[in-house]
Amino acid sequence: MPRGKKDLPGIREPQQFDRIFFERDLFPLTREIRRGNYDKQGLRGKEAVVFFYEPSTRTRLSFNMAVHRLGGVVTFSTENARESSSAVKGETVEDTVRNIAGYSPHVIIMRHDLEGSIERGARFTDIPIINAGDGKGTHPTQTATDIFTIDDELGSIDGKHIVLCGDLANGRTANSLAYSLSNFDVIISAVSPKNLRLKQGVKDHLSERRIPFQEFTSLAEVAADADVIYQTRAQLERGTKITSEEEEACRLDRGILSMMKKTARILHPQPRNNELDSSLDEDSRMAIFRQSANGLPIRMALLLMLIG
Repeated sequence: MPRGKKDLPGIREPQQFDRIFFERDLFPLTREIRRGNYDKQGLRGKEAVVFFYEPSTRTRLSFNMAVHRLGGVVTFSTENARESSSAVKGETVEDTVRNIAGYSPHVIIMRHDLEGSIERGARFTDIPIINAGDGKGTHPTQTATDIFTIDDELGSIDGKHIVLCGDLANGRTANSLAYSLSNFDVIISAVSPKNLRLKQGVKDHLSERRIPFQEFTSLAEVAADADVIYQTRAQLERGTKITSEEEEACRLDRGILSMMKKTARILHPQPRNNELDSSLDEDSRMAIFRQSANGLPIRMALLLMLIG
């Protein structure tokens, strides 16, 4: 069970995860699951509600498959709750959660387009809620996937230089990852236009944890020293404004790849757009599809620890 606030059941923020949880609990269980060594009936008799207010491919599908492979049942799943649920009639997320909780599922897996909404709804139930993406806020199960992938690809996380790149102001995955990376002995660089920098609260957290941290506006400034480049897209649906020059400075293309170490890795939470050149896909340093595949055993492991 992720270590966190006792009065907040479920998986709500990446700050719940500490190094002991990753290395002692999550990583070993995920590797066993990936090898096929797990209880196929670990969630037998358990029901999950997957309630997304935003579109999703990887997160929603991997959660649905995770419940199914563990012998549980997804009794309801939507990625368009803003238009296909009573939200269209003005129902608040608080009332939605209270009504879902009244049917007594074992877990509610929720994504919302507005930061803080999942937390507000979760105050009205003791049923575990998993934050599957909280507007501009956090995305803890993606973070768990990313941390595991870095460890899996490089053999360890300590001593690594992690570069976060792109729309860091509005992208929840990079901010989430920064929180969890602070559990390790790493160097973090952030590459973005000046108006799209990492959130101040995250930077304050890194400072408190004494994590070496620097900001840049061009990926070319740090690519040669990076062990991981965590690329992200411009969050246009959240109002991101970016010039073509700023976009080009953050773009990972063949020129940037040529600067990178042969042992480095490229990660991306996807979907990707022009910020990551698809012509690089055959290079062994491109780990984005292995990263995506890891999301399934990670979410299986988290579900087993939470309600198994």
